[in-house]
Amino acid sequence: MLMFDKQALASGQVPVGSSGQSQEAGHYSDTTASAGGSDDEGSTAATDGSTLRTSPADQAQETDGLEAEGDVEMEGATTLHSLRLAILEKFVQHVPNLQNVSGVIAIPFMQVILMLTSDLDGEEERGKVCLENLIGAVLSLLKLNVPDTNDICTRNLHREVSLVIMRLLSVLMSRPKSSSKSGNASFVSQTTANMLLQSGVIDYCLVLLKELIPYWKNTSQEETGTSTSGTLLKPHLPSTPPDMSPFFLRQYVKGHATDVFEAYPQLLTEMALRLPYQVQKHTPTHISFPQAWFYYLCEYMMTQQTPFVRRQVRKLLLFICGNKEKYRQRRDLHALESHMKSVKQCLESREPLSYDSLVEVTEHLKACVEVGTGRTGNWRRFCLDDPSVLTFLVETSCSVEEAVAAIALQLLQCALCPTRPQQAVASTQQQVFSYYFITKTN
Repeated sequence: MLMFDKQALASGQVPVGSSGQSQEAGHYSDTTASAGGSDDEGSTAATDGSTLRTSPADQAQETDGLEAEGDVEMEGATTLHSLRLAILEKFVQHVPNLQNVSGVIAIPFMQVILMLTSDLDGEEERGKVCLENLIGAVLSLLKLNVPDTNDICTRNLHREVSLVIMRLLSVLMSRPKSSSKSGNASFVSQTTANMLLQSGVIDYCLVLLKELIPYWKNTSQEETGTSTSGTLLKPHLPSTPPDMSPFFLRQYVKGHATDVFEAYPQLLTEMALRLPYQVQKHTPTHISFPQAWFYYLCEYMMTQQTPFVRRQVRKLLLFICGNKEKYRQRRDLHALESHMKSVKQCLESREPLSYDSLVEVTEHLKACVEVGTGRTGNWRRFCLDDPSVLTFLVETSCSVEEAVAAIALQLLQCALCPTRPQQAVASTQQQVFSYYFITKTN
């Protein structure tokens, strides 16, 4: 029915024309199916607009004809559905061959698979088995149990195909209900999410994010230390870029026409953040994310990534925290711990600070002041969790330059002095801090 080998995949010549024609014919069939209504409207208009009358025998013949036409159309739709399902089953058998091709070659193959999955019905056992076989086949290529993290930012053919597979799974879980028949979108998305959860995709994405952190930290430092006055012009291709939707938006393909996988680390980070969010969203049971997830997501929040990646990090962290208050508290406590640790490391030598070290200490303390003034409760909780912070700030204010000392004193003020709307509540906290300082100094 649909036979092709590894050489055909590798050359990019996948004979999917017959399936495309079947799909196109299916759409035309659906369009002409509604033409029966127009015939009914025409006959009704003729009856209302004239004095013609039909005999009961003629009316019976017309009714029998319409019923026969409906039966033919229903039989044709059933045959088309079976044909599309048979083609999808053949495609699933050839999924293992994708490990020998590039990501660009794999995209048309995956586009046809997505088109065929839109016809799956959760009420049909054959469709359920076909979808499960498809997801199982693509997950076997990802190798979730043994992730390849060696020099993770360097791409190869297998990693390009793995990225396309991750985007395929994401599309299966994000397909809008309006794009398919009733019940199809929820059936496909829930089945995909359940199988991903059982296969350990949450831990797999955590491993990817952990290995990608050094790349983003180094990228942030490079962008901070260097500045360019302009960007190089990209070559203009004579032909129109191919349509790679929904794997890549048309605008993205246009901007990366020579190499759509050029920003591979960014694309991989986006998928490692998006898949856990979608799995949790479409799974009926609540997923308990390990504490390591909170730590690494907060680490990502402190790096200067592209806006889209930062938005994905914030979205996932907010989702697993449950509400904005808990999200801000975790983010602030992590940031305060990181900044204070850096300040302590700079002041460990007890020697006069160099200009660069002085600037670094000032920046870290200013970041703490931003939290202390904007979200004072989180700053005070951090001080209660680590009592050595206030002692350190007092000692720092007495031993560093005046500019740095002023910032340290401002942090002490945020911790000890009550804010006006909360004077009654904060008075108790002030007494606790005052008692702590008296005992420490004595």
